[in-house]
Amino acid sequence: MASAIATLAIEDYLEIDPLVANAYGLNEGSNVTISLHSSLPTAKTVSVVPDTADDWELLEAHAEYVEENLLSQVRMTSTTQPMVVYLPSSSFLTFRVEATDPVTSSSYNGTPAVRLDRDTEVAFAPKLRRPPSSSQSTVRPTQTPLEQDDSSVQQLVRLLPARVFPSTEAGVCYVSSSFLQKIGIGRKTTFQLTRIKSPITRHNEIKEKGKADDNGLSLGGMSNSLKNATSKPYDETDQSLVLSVVPDDDILDGHIAIPLGSHQRLQWKEYELLSIQISQSQVQYHEYDILKPLFNTSDDKILPGQGDLLQNASEFLISSLGMSLSKLSTSRPTDRSLGLLISGGFSSGKTSLVKSLAHHLGQDSRILANSVYEDVSGWSQEKVSTISDKLCLLIEEANLKAPSLIILDNLDILLTTEDEQNNNQSSRARTLSEIFVRLFSPGSCNLPQGVVLVGVASNSLHASIGASHVFGREVKVGSPNKHIRKEILEMILESYTSVDSSDVNTALVASETEGYLPTDLVSIVERALHHASLAHKHSEEILAMRTSHLERSLEGYRPHALRNVSLQSSSVGWKDIGGMRYVKGVIRETLEWPTKYAAIFKNCPLRLRSGLLLYGFPGCGKTLIASAVAKECNLNFISVKGPELLNKYIGQSEASTRHYFERAQAAKPCVLFFDEFESIAPRRGHDSTGVTDRVVNQFLTQMDGAEGLEGVYVLAATSRPDLIDPALLRPGRLDKSLLCDMPDTIDRLDILKTLTKDMDVDSDVDLQEIASKCVDYTGADLQALVYNAHLESVHAAIATDEKTVSSEEESQTPPREWSISSKNPMTRSEEAELGRRVEKLFSSTKKHAKETSKGEKRQENTSRARITAENIHKSLKNTPPSVSQDELRRLDKVYHSFTSGRPSDYKGALFDHHHCDMTEKPFPRVFLIRHGQTEWSQNGRHTGTSDIPLTERGAQIVKELGPRVVGEGKLIDPSQISKVFLSPRQRAKSTYELLFGEHKVTGEVVETNDAREWTYGDYEGLKPAEIKALNPNFWIWTDGCPNGESPEELTARADNLVKEIREVHRKHLEDRKNGVETQGSGDVVLVSHGHFSRVFIPRFLGFELQTLGPKLVVEAGAVQVLGYQHKNLDEPSIYAMNLE
Repeated sequence: MASAIATLAIEDYLEIDPLVANAYGLNEGSNVTISLHSSLPTAKTVSVVPDTADDWELLEAHAEYVEENLLSQVRMTSTTQPMVVYLPSSSFLTFRVEATDPVTSSSYNGTPAVRLDRDTEVAFAPKLRRPPSSSQSTVRPTQTPLEQDDSSVQQLVRLLPARVFPSTEAGVCYVSSSFLQKIGIGRKTTFQLTRIKSPITRHNEIKEKGKADDNGLSLGGMSNSLKNATSKPYDETDQSLVLSVVPDDDILDGHIAIPLGSHQRLQWKEYELLSIQISQSQVQYHEYDILKPLFNTSDDKILPGQGDLLQNASEFLISSLGMSLSKLSTSRPTDRSLGLLISGGFSSGKTSLVKSLAHHLGQDSRILANSVYEDVSGWSQEKVSTISDKLCLLIEEANLKAPSLIILDNLDILLTTEDEQNNNQSSRARTLSEIFVRLFSPGSCNLPQGVVLVGVASNSLHASIGASHVFGREVKVGSPNKHIRKEILEMILESYTSVDSSDVNTALVASETEGYLPTDLVSIVERALHHASLAHKHSEEILAMRTSHLERSLEGYRPHALRNVSLQSSSVGWKDIGGMRYVKGVIRETLEWPTKYAAIFKNCPLRLRSGLLLYGFPGCGKTLIASAVAKECNLNFISVKGPELLNKYIGQSEASTRHYFERAQAAKPCVLFFDEFESIAPRRGHDSTGVTDRVVNQFLTQMDGAEGLEGVYVLAATSRPDLIDPALLRPGRLDKSLLCDMPDTIDRLDILKTLTKDMDVDSDVDLQEIASKCVDYTGADLQALVYNAHLESVHAAIATDEKTVSSEEESQTPPREWSISSKNPMTRSEEAELGRRVEKLFSSTKKHAKETSKGEKRQENTSRARITAENIHKSLKNTPPSVSQDELRRLDKVYHSFTSGRPSDYKGALFDHHHCDMTEKPFPRVFLIRHGQTEWSQNGRHTGTSDIPLTERGAQIVKELGPRVVGEGKLIDPSQISKVFLSPRQRAKSTYELLFGEHKVTGEVVETNDAREWTYGDYEGLKPAEIKALNPNFWIWTDGCPNGESPEELTARADNLVKEIREVHRKHLEDRKNGVETQGSGDVVLVSHGHFSRVFIPRFLGFELQTLGPKLVVEAGAVQVLGYQHKNLDEPSIYAMNLE
């Protein structure tokens, strides 16, 4: 191989990456020799080893990235050469090459380096951390006696807090008898106690001295400083204490209690680790009678409402830490998630709960847990490496005093969620989360045994935290209810011992502070104290607080939960909305009454309605109704436009939905209003991107999932309810659907009166006449009509004012006389110039006065602008309806289909004569109606001769269908009916009576046996499955029924009816052609049964029974419309099926 060696001149230099230079041991300015090699072989395999265990762990986390990007960073290598690989998280990996194939060598004939290619196999050897050995356990209560003299016996024990074991006897310490036996020491012994400095204390001391810690950290077990401390008797520079030992079996193994005075003098903290050894000093020993209190007391009160949360969290942490300290030295790392996450809104009491939790576990004799608390919100601006070091120090601190809790408050500020619009912040959050997971994930060798993490967060944490199962349980702190708020108020008032609060009605104040957090209650009590102090500033009596003081403190106060929430306010009330009396009544029942009469509704065992859907024609007042809710129902109101929720980034739309529901939950009682609801919650499966599908799923979870809705009402508005996913319209979600229909004459009159109540309307304006003329006008159209009329009156008033002002102007300005007084005489030219200036000043002043007077008169006339009938009629001519007739008919079909509760595919939606392809003189039709639901038809039993009545539900459905399809101008116009054929069965006659109600048909009504149901004979009352069991090959369309009717007999009956109906139609058309007056338009109504209808339709169309009958479905209580194409009796056809 040819090579060339060149020595660089002084002015020549070579630039390389600082990290690579550091890996090679090069410094800036170093002299190097470079060689040029060509035709280097391609490596088959390269074996590398990470420099540190940290590099190995980072490699495991970024294996896929390294595999894809290694060749873009490293292309040449040789044995023993370092290899540096950069990672996307601003970190890097360092490796050392152990071997290559072909072998590389620095000898003259050897291969100096190999080239990496896509076919090269790179093998990484693992480099794991050293697992903690039993000798590295922090607490050593189970060690065997040392084979040493008593003077050299040295052990580590934990210092019990004075509140756990209060001792007042000076010169005495207490340990358990079993502990003395294990270390082989007698009762009458003197111990010298020396505190072991914690890693954080040593770190701070070293930092102050300005020198580095040579010992470093070893997260697999104890730090090197702790090892050194346990390998020597004690640190001469630290404080020590000599005490006599008294055994006490109430002391847990591995612990020691010292006098209270020693605690205070030495300022040793709770659960400090002490090194004990036998002291050469002799202290006279006395037999003491140990006096202990009957029970321990504590001034750490639990916040009302947190008792259950505290118990839940305590049980989990006790299980995580273990039931006894003796298990710590033998237990091995576990994959179980041991961490606890305490979440909740800002100022909801999370810190109070975690303090109570630490206090509770610190006194539990089974655990005696130490707590290491740190508010990490101040770390947000620190470097990543600094944060990592601080977390390691916390773990060492907790390990030193294990069993311990590491409490990290405001964790969500440190481990934030990723922001796709801020790459730098996302990269930092990702890196910190990786470090956090590596330190605290289940089974991590970095987290010592006996140390458990407790996190406190107000918002969501980084996604990787949940994926790694750092926290095994989450305890959520919610807003206090009325009863808890009352208890909190009483606790706060009791803390002010110098204030008389006996007359305060805390129940009343609690009922007026819905959504208030404990911090808010403290604030209003402090504000009330201020009001009370002002009222008693001249009184020498004890300060007394009254309920009125607290109520005054609520004025203008905005609770924490609402300070970052944008709430809508509105000036629109119920009195400002005309018409829609039913809709307003239902909304008041749903939203206003439960809050206004909370005590009554609380005793109601039924689940209250929490969701309403407003649907209807555009401009009919859906959004206006929602605006009135914000003012009238005394509820907080959050309005959301549909498109505001949607986001192109995956997961952001669902997060926005959760965000709005969380805001509403924080602001409860609250109404969450979604406008244009069909745009964010359409039917699932119709969106190619899947965004709205996930939004719908999130809505289902929020509205009727495990989270539930307490104190939050959902109000949605849409013009297309048929596009909304049906799952959202089921009970428990949007319980009630309210139609904001087109206003009728009465509603239009009410709307006009509401719109003009604050206007000056002339007496000649007849609002009743205007309302009758505004057919197909929506509420918005009527508003535009009135406003345009008012604008016309204003223009007329302004025009009149212009004429009046012009006529009043002076035709000629009177001459002005003026004189000049001056010590010095003026020339004529100077007098003329001064005169021109004075005249200009007078003209300007007069012009300004004239414009001011003119403006005031115009404003006066404008405010007196009166709306006349002429203005109204002119506006009516220029303001047409905003919704066209075609749009009205289309939406009417949609709404009828929606209210019937059946898929739109089954609806003909023929609700006037024009939909049947009719001319002005409609061609005769047949309305075939199956009777309503009976008990047997509901169960699928064959009902022929048995006269089963309609069920209550079946009767109700038919009764509700009547007003929609029967009436003047509707699908079935009674005045156009020429004849009605009824089955003799009572269920058919009842259906006819309920459907037509008070409407009387013009034609003849007859009962005929030809319209009765199939006679089933032996199969009467049986279900199809029961008949199949008797006759597996049974098919009614060919076999008929034994001892009943055959298909041929039923066909003959159907043909008889077809013949009679055709005769009615033929005669009507013939009479109409000849100018003979006829009853109705030839329409025929036939009320019959299920199987008969399926026979009648094929025969009417001219088909054989078996050809079409089995394929038809005729629903109970539904209407079928049959007629003729091209106005030809020889072309029978089906217009519609199963109208409901």
